Amino acid sequence: MKFKFLNTALATVILLGSSFFANAGLITIGALTLDQAGDSYVKDSLNGLDWLRWDEVKTLNYSQIVTELAPGGTYDGWRIARNDDANLFIDALFSGWHADTCNSTTLTENCWTGSSPPYDFVDFTALLGISYDATPTYNFAWFLSDNGGNREVGYIEIHDVDGSEQITVHKNNEWSSFTSSDNYSASGVSSAHPIGFQLVRDSFNIPEPSSLAILTLGIIGLASRRFKKQS
Repeated sequence: MKFKFLNTALATVILLGSSFFANAGLITIGALTLDQAGDSYVKDSLNGLDWLRWDEVKTLNYSQIVTELAPGGTYDGWRIARNDDANLFIDALFSGWHADTCNSTTLTENCWTGSSPPYDFVDFTALLGISYDATPTYNFAWFLSDNGGNREVGYIEIHDVDGSEQITVHKNNEWSSFTSSDNYSASGVSSAHPIGFQLVRDSFNIPEPSSLAILTLGIIGLASRRFKKQS
């Protein structure tokens, strides 16, 4: 019985460990990490936030998003990012490789344009998904403008300039109205070119697989001592 228990616990540790090394850190840009394939959100270690991938809600218009954010909705616990949140997202995206220059609340800003950045455009789309099907070298996400009284949206844009080595990260704090952004949804006139809203939430402190493995090892140790005493 003792050896059966220990073998089972050891198998659990091996399984957890292999899962951790196989899935952890699938892709990281700055402080943003997609932990494993199939995850619908990105973890932000700089700000303690989770960001929904841009492609998750790209077919929904504003009112549909609000419905899904309500208690019991698909995205209960999330919120639509505002301008301050968009600034935090840029901070996390740039963390460690580019100085933050994108914290305005009133201006359209070119946050970054550079040749040979540390990441390729495919890295950004792998992390965030593709939220603009019209042109494969552009990616967008809406956020709420702080200056529009919940009537206007801004956007974050990541652009591969002409398919070259140059990457542009752009933020427009007051682009247009909800009516305009709703055009880029499944029900809009530009439904072939969907763009999603940026959703954000406070991170949940879910134990990583490595932490679970350490916990399991502790259980094995305690069980081993118990069996020795009984012997």
